[in-house]
Amino acid sequence: MKKTEAPKKKPTRSKSSAKPKPRSAVKPIGKQTKTAIDPRVIELQASADRALASGDPDRALDLYSQALAYDQLPYEIELSLRESRARCHDYMGNLAACLSDLEALHRRARRQRDVRRQAYALRLLADAASAIDA
Repeated sequence: MKKTEAPKKKPTRSKSSAKPKPRSAVKPIGKQTKTAIDPRVIELQASADRALASGDPDRALDLYSQALAYDQLPYEIELSLRESRARCHDYMGNLAACLSDLEALHRRARRQRDVRRQAYALRLLADAASAIDA
């Protein structure tokens, strides 16, 4: 009877010898930069959200516009403010201003190469444009 050879074991690395990548070697996804948020912007947005929830779109519109006037807003904050301000314009029947804010939202998402938000902005633009035709 012929003896079979035992399969050769491949050398394995011990877990302690596996070195994690240094942080500088990890590539960030997208162009995410951390920007310090002025606390007044957050306060204005919260006040505007409360005003809109209580049925005062005029006041909310003013507060959203004040918040958008700040320079170098972080991407997420800017999109949220623009979308909310567009909603205020829509509630007040000012569809041209609503479309303008939604177009700005789409342009910002396109510059950021955020495909999901671009599609979302286009859907909102289509909804607002269909309201004009109706």
